[in-house]
Amino acid sequence: MRAIRSVPAKQTIDDPTGAALASQPEGSQALRTLDRQHEIAELESLAAHYEFALDSVPQPAFLYDKEGKLIFCNKRYAEFFRLSTDDVQPGATLHEITKRCIAAGTCPTDADEYLAACDLANSGASAKTWVTALQDGRAVRVTHQSTGAGGWGLPS
Repeated sequence: MRAIRSVPAKQTIDDPTGAALASQPEGSQALRTLDRQHEIAELESLAAHYEFALDSVPQPAFLYDKEGKLIFCNKRYAEFFRLSTDDVQPGATLHEITKRCIAAGTCPTDADEYLAACDLANSGASAKTWVTALQDGRAVRVTHQSTGAGGWGLPS
């Protein structure tokens, strides 16, 4: 949720350069620019509400895409694994975050073994749950659930 990207108001999905808007009368272009700015403000407000809701969940929560890149996580995810919020920014790969967990002493196993376990857990559509001990002595119940679009997350 921390990766909200502002798109300049003259850009659209179909016309990223804004060339079509530039050829329209000034009043129409100004109105579309205001509409676009309003839409962006509404989306940023909605994202802030979602981020607040996710950060209110007491358990670590996260979502990775099908390439293993982090889409979002709540603050508890970083806290649980003793990582900074900079360590778990959207776009970071599971491999990168696993290496950071190892450095923090919070990965259950070595990187290759853990990543292999994650690959196995994420194969198929059904949720898979297991309990494992972290290097720092804590035990954690891990649940992986497929998103149906190739990604996966921790719903519990």
